[in-house]
Order: sequence, then C-alpha cells, then structure tokens
Amino acid sequence: MVIKHCACFAVHSGWGAWNTWSPCSSTCGMGLKHRNRKWINPSALVDGGQFSGDQTEYDLCTEFNCKLCHLLINEAVWCVRN
Repeated sequence: MVIKHCACFAVHSGWGAWNTWSPCSSTCGMGLKHRNRKWINPSALVDGGQFSGDQTEYDLCTEFNCKLCHLLINEAVWCVRN
C-alpha cells in the first residue's frame, strides 16, 4: 500500500474593499450616494455557498451647489451659485 502526503491549504473568499463613494445624486439638497465592492475568489464557495453581506451600500448626502435665480423686471433670469 502506497500512502501519499499532500499539502492542504484553505482557499479563502470574501468581500474585497469598498470602492470610493459615488458623487451625490443631487447638486442642490438631499440625494443618495453609493459604493460597491467585489467578491474575491468566488470559486472558493463550495456546495452552493452564498455570499453574505451587500455588494452595494447606499447613504444619504447633501450638496449645496445650488443656483439662486431671481426674475428681473425685464423677465431676464439672473442666477448666482452659492
């Protein structure tokens, strides 16, 4: 009988680091921003294993890059950026 030894090691998988946040969906007032992450080494999931956690994360954001517009007497619009 021949016995062979082999080196065994664990193959890990999991979520990678979060990407940077997206720009806010609004330029004036409240909006949403999001960021994503990727699953690292999905082939390490065996027997139909499932990912745990979210791939995308959302958060509220507020931007104050607003234009203040005033209607002048001659009906021209005058805007300034705050």
